[in-house]
Parts: sequence; C-alpha cells; structure tokens
Amino acid sequence: MDEVKPCFIRGQLGPIFAELALEYLRDLLKELEFHCLSRKCQHFPMVISTFAVVFMAVESIQYHSAKDAYHAHYDDGGDAMVHSHRVDGPLLVDKSEGVDALLRFYRACFSGCHAEALLSVSKGKGIAKGDKGGESEGAGDDGTVFVAGLKKAVEKVQYYLKGRSKVSIPAKGGDMTLLFDRLLAKLFLLEG
Repeated sequence: MDEVKPCFIRGQLGPIFAELALEYLRDLLKELEFHCLSRKCQHFPMVISTFAVVFMAVESIQYHSAKDAYHAHYDDGGDAMVHSHRVDGPLLVDKSEGVDALLRFYRACFSGCHAEALLSVSKGKGIAKGDKGGESEGAGDDGTVFVAGLKKAVEKVQYYLKGRSKVSIPAKGGDMTLLFDRLLAKLFLLEG
C-alpha cells in the first residue's frame, strides 16, 4: 500500500473547506440580515464591522485571483491556453452585483444610523442612544469607542477614501493594489 501524501489529504479537504466556507457565509449573512432589518442603531457597530470584514474578504479574493492570473500570464512555460483562460478568468471582471446589493441593503437599513454615528459620536450622540431616544441595550461603551475611532479614521483619510470609492477593478496587467479599499471606501462614505 502506498503512503498517503499531504497533497492527497489537502485535495480531499479542499471541497470540505469550500462547503464550510459557504455554510459559514450563509449563516453570517442570515444573522446580518436579521440585525439590519431590525434597524436598531445599537446594532450599528456590529453591522458596519461585519460588512467591512466581508468587503475586505471580497477584495482579498479578487486580489489573489488577479495575482494568480497575472503570474500565470507572465510565467514561462506551460499551456498558453490555460494561462490565457486564467488571465481572463471571471474574478478579473468587476462583477460587483452582489457587493452593490449588499451596499444598497446596508444603505436602506442603516443610512440614518451611519450618518448619525459617524457625524455625531464626538457630541455624545449616535449609537449610545436607541431608536426612541433612550439608552439602548448592548450599545455600551465598547460600541461607542469603536464608532468614535472609526469616525476619526474616516475623517483622517477622507480624501483617500473618496479617491478609492471611484476606482474599479484594473484591466489585465494593471496595478493590482487598486483592488484594495474600493469597497471599504464605498461602505464608509456610503457611496457607490
């Protein structure tokens, strides 16, 4: 009997990891939908941070897909047909319908909380107040501190974010660093 090689084990686990990732993403989006539809500003810190992580993951996936295709295109040897297919692969095209839908959903549910929290936290308003003006459950100091830090960060890099919110996925062979911060900028500035 042959020895089992690590690549064989990795090959067997690959589909399982993909299924787990899909299951976890489905659960995350279902829970996120619940919090968004509640439209409670006390959920704002958790909602915006979750959207930010999801958008960073999308940008990272797009970057790695573009990077793999870029290297496959410029590396010597191998089948040119495979390389050209990878370069023109689906993730290099800006297929942002899903991200746009998430942004529209976020905007529909939390645009008021977003504007109030990012514009008013320093005045002691925003997420610490509930929808009815009273103290909300769970917002607490951690959420207020998080949003105050986010507000300062957005103000500090607003010029950068405005520029990034206008960037689209670069053409083949373009600057791959442009793949980063586009979606985060649209989220933080509520643009796009």
